[in-house]
Amino acid sequence: MSDNSQPLSEFASATSMAQRTTILKIERRSNSANDPRTARTDAALVAAFNRLLLADGYETLTPASIASAAGVARSTFYAHYSSKLALLRHVLQLVLEPLADAVDTRRPSNNLELVLDHFWDNRRLARALMAGRPRRILQERLAEMIESNLRRRGFVLPVPLPMAASCIAHGQVAMLDSWLAGRDTCSAAKLAEAIRAVGVASVKALSDKVL
Repeated sequence: MSDNSQPLSEFASATSMAQRTTILKIERRSNSANDPRTARTDAALVAAFNRLLLADGYETLTPASIASAAGVARSTFYAHYSSKLALLRHVLQLVLEPLADAVDTRRPSNNLELVLDHFWDNRRLARALMAGRPRRILQERLAEMIESNLRRRGFVLPVPLPMAASCIAHGQVAMLDSWLAGRDTCSAAKLAEAIRAVGVASVKALSDKVL
């Protein structure tokens, strides 16, 4: 698989048409998806964010620099996002949903392996998200999404749900980080299977009962 800086909102050209259709359904979940012009601007902002993240790191990014790289005015940036943090959370939302869904056996995600393949094909960018403040934000966002899934399922655990969700999120991110760094190798399918197994087992081990 190639190592490139393709934006996380785009999937490798080798992905089958059926797979792309499935993933595009994820990517279109945004407030601007019904307006093609707004959607194009949003895509440009995401692509610019990804390029600058790779080139300069998260801390140096500003709304002005992202807007400039995207070829839009700073006011246009703020029409889409309140801050660079909001943009980062949006980027993460698109790719973290299958990870968060891995704890829910009643909502098995067929997208998890596809997202892992995409992380691998774009691992320079993925690794940039696994360092410094972006990693903390990624873990926090994933924990929030896992917590939401647990609440929706009605779990009552002996520890607070945010604590349980944070533990599961840290475990998932650690597995993903080790895989992307090449320290431990396996196929995306095997990693997806392991992430699901660990997520479900963790919830089961902590569960007091399911309402």
